[in-house]
Amino acid sequence: MRKRRSYQTGDIIFDEGDDPDYCYLVASGSVRITKALPDGHEELLAVIQPGDFFGELALYDANRRSARATASEPTRLGLLDQDSFDYLRRIAPLEMASTIAEAGIERMRQTNVLLVSEVGLAGRLSQMGHELGTLSHNLRSPLATIRNAAQLLRTWMTTEGRDPQRTLRFIDIIHDTAENGLAQIEQLMARLRGEALEARELVGVDRLLDELRELTAGHFREESVRYRDHRGGYQGMVHVDRREFLSVLSNLVKNAVEALPEQGGEVAVAAAEDSAQVVFSVSDTGSGIPPEHLGKLFERGFTAGKRGGTGLGLAHAREVVQQLGGRIDVDSAPGKGTTFYVRIPKPGAS
Repeated sequence: MRKRRSYQTGDIIFDEGDDPDYCYLVASGSVRITKALPDGHEELLAVIQPGDFFGELALYDANRRSARATASEPTRLGLLDQDSFDYLRRIAPLEMASTIAEAGIERMRQTNVLLVSEVGLAGRLSQMGHELGTLSHNLRSPLATIRNAAQLLRTWMTTEGRDPQRTLRFIDIIHDTAENGLAQIEQLMARLRGEALEARELVGVDRLLDELRELTAGHFREESVRYRDHRGGYQGMVHVDRREFLSVLSNLVKNAVEALPEQGGEVAVAAAEDSAQVVFSVSDTGSGIPPEHLGKLFERGFTAGKRGGTGLGLAHAREVVQQLGGRIDVDSAPGKGTTFYVRIPKPGAS
């Protein structure tokens, strides 16, 4: 059912934590989307202008509102309830998905500009930089995987015809990778709210290696870039936050692919048992790391000239592994490739 509603300047349309009710279309006026921070400040995330819409994501995933919407001037809104929203999704799923994706990308661009400007001017960018930087880095890998999987799926469907099993496999990759990215956002939001978040579970190593292969499949589109994993060294359980630990391993795999020469090479992943530890290794046949860089690899901000690098991935990996009571090491030499070792305690080990 579609409705219309008018708001005066300063009226709150919905608040953070509210249950989802409508998708809103701005007919006239404008709406501010803001986020309350633990220190009492309020950050401006977006300004919604006439002809644009907001509040749609809560209807998609049935989660509570993650921000506040306030009328910044006398404003008239069209309201689309859950039933009407679901009806549009059924009759025009591709058009809905495309429209919402385009709006989301544009809103993300606006939010980036606003955050850097307002937070920087307030002198708080360095305080928030750690969490935001880690999140942005961690999201690059799943987004790249989604993009590569979609590109490969398109290529196969246009050149080789439709293969239902192959199509479903890549749909699963896209879906599971998106879920992983969303889970990382939820973890950050929980930390910003001051909530304790314990997501560790006992997970089989074979399951982790299966999921890692799926998550990183998009990096191995070229036949010259090979992936293999060694099974059997350790097939027991590990006690980890599955999504976060997979993020660490997938980042190491991505780095290994980027270290390969233009003619290609091989990335190998293995799990082994070493006394009271489980050791995951990620190796590449690249050119190796200069000795003068080895001591700085895990420092936040160090990139060694890597194009597009943020210097956050390995620093974050070390933090995650240390929180598990383990450590991460590297063995590399020019011309001999590189191997990263992630060592974590076996379940029940003291």
